[in-house]
Amino acid sequence: MPPKKVNWKRIRAANARHATQTRVEAHRKQGGGCSGMIREIEPMPDQRKHRKFDRNGIIDMDDHSHSDERIIVECSDACGCSRTCPNRQAQQGKSKNLTVVHLKDVRGCGLEAAEPIKKGDLIGEYVGEALVMKEVAGDNGEIIYDTGKETSYEASTCVMQGKIAINSLDIGNVLRFLSHACEPSAAFVECHSRKSEGETLIPRIVVIALQDIAVGESVTISYYDPEDMKNRRGIRCLCKPACQNFLPCSYVDD
Repeated sequence: MPPKKVNWKRIRAANARHATQTRVEAHRKQGGGCSGMIREIEPMPDQRKHRKFDRNGIIDMDDHSHSDERIIVECSDACGCSRTCPNRQAQQGKSKNLTVVHLKDVRGCGLEAAEPIKKGDLIGEYVGEALVMKEVAGDNGEIIYDTGKETSYEASTCVMQGKIAINSLDIGNVLRFLSHACEPSAAFVECHSRKSEGETLIPRIVVIALQDIAVGESVTISYYDPEDMKNRRGIRCLCKPACQNFLPCSYVDD
């Protein structure tokens, strides 16, 4: 059975039900002078999960943890700011220049920075096919979520719209070549972004730098959550710094 496609009408209805309008006075200082109403998702108890680009277009990633449920909330026209607001990085299609390289080991292709990248910079948006994740039984009887495609090409949402994965196996951009590192230089972050209230709010995932990355240095992410390493089963990992020795991801051979 082919992977289930996303029902965008259902997502639009869910967004309308759960979205709330919240006045964010602190955003005037943090987002470059914006004021007014910002359309946000259903409030979460831990406000530290909400990220915003500062006036320089940088995200504070100092307290980053792979297991965090975090989301970037960009401005919309309802905020009263212009389309050039620094808190509209994903809307503006901002991205960094990257080079696809063939790695000398069995990992295949990877990415290197073709321009200096600062910590907190938006490297680009991870794009692909949006698929619904189904509940399936894991090896130990636990419930896991799966799309039926190779998971190393997937980035899943967990805050705004749960159980949806962006899979770039068949459709994607240069970020599909992101390779794994146990101590990565970048991370996936969910992004709440649309230009106007009339647009459908679709799940978006961006890649944010966790450290300064010089020209020629690798741009990597971590494929796994630390909890996944407890079983220590899967594909053997070949990264060097802080290596955990195994990748606990599944492989689907079509």
